[in-house]
Amino acid sequence: MSMLEVIANNQIYYGVNTILNSILVRYQIYFWTRSFHYLMVTPTSTSTQQRQQRRTYAQIVASKRVSLVYKPSQTQNDENETITIVKTHIYQRARTQGALLFDFSSVPLTADLKIQMLREQHPNCFGLIAKKERNLEYLEVYIDNDDDDNDICETGVYFHEQKIRVLSRRAIYDASQIVHLNLSDLPMLRPVKVLEGITKSLEVFGDILDIGLNYDPRHNFYMGTGYAVLDLNDLEGEVTFQPLSHTVSWCESTVEDFHVTWKNMPTWCRYCHEEGHTKFNCEKSKARIICYNCHEVGH
Repeated sequence: MSMLEVIANNQIYYGVNTILNSILVRYQIYFWTRSFHYLMVTPTSTSTQQRQQRRTYAQIVASKRVSLVYKPSQTQNDENETITIVKTHIYQRARTQGALLFDFSSVPLTADLKIQMLREQHPNCFGLIAKKERNLEYLEVYIDNDDDDNDICETGVYFHEQKIRVLSRRAIYDASQIVHLNLSDLPMLRPVKVLEGITKSLEVFGDILDIGLNYDPRHNFYMGTGYAVLDLNDLEGEVTFQPLSHTVSWCESTVEDFHVTWKNMPTWCRYCHEEGHTKFNCEKSKARIICYNCHEVGH
């Protein structure tokens, strides 16, 4: 073996050895750092509680939806016991016209026991379909008006041990056009005032089925946003509703408004809130852009 080959082999050996030592040192440093962090953090209960209390971004921005129309109410029965009244607010079509919808999600019983209570209190019901759509579970119940001896619409289904009475809602008609609205930039008022204002502002667009507000799930603060459910078709044909718009005047005010979004709505700008263009094509948005080269606005 020549002298040059020996030198080359030695260089390769020392180069490989240097790389392996570097990797080993980095691994040891990483292992020591992790071990030290584990020893310093794990025994303290305070740090553990802090990690458990940390919320993800999705949890932070999530809101609690509270209906202002279908809030659970309480009443007294003949035995002076407090009963919670829960009204079903499900807006779905049924297999056959005339069905009643029952939302028993607030009752902590099995599905079989709920159906059993329904049968015991309203034995003349002749049909039932258990429905499940996304996170929504409810019963589709059929009964003839002539056979409705216990007035199911008024009495609903009463669960004695839980002291809960669930009232039904009629399934929507095939001709109904239900739209779910997201409301933003609402006035920071008391819920009663907000309900009155939203009702007056949206009644020109359709039949209002539900109105609610969004609350911070952790601290229960009203966040200036909410929702509404409208039927855009007047089934009786007596009223002609206005088409929905993104910007809605608050109680016919000329200086105060709020914004509405819904599924498959027309194109709208997130900067000026006008319809027909996006933020990237908005002239008002471009007017605030200053060119770094010529220092003119608009580009």
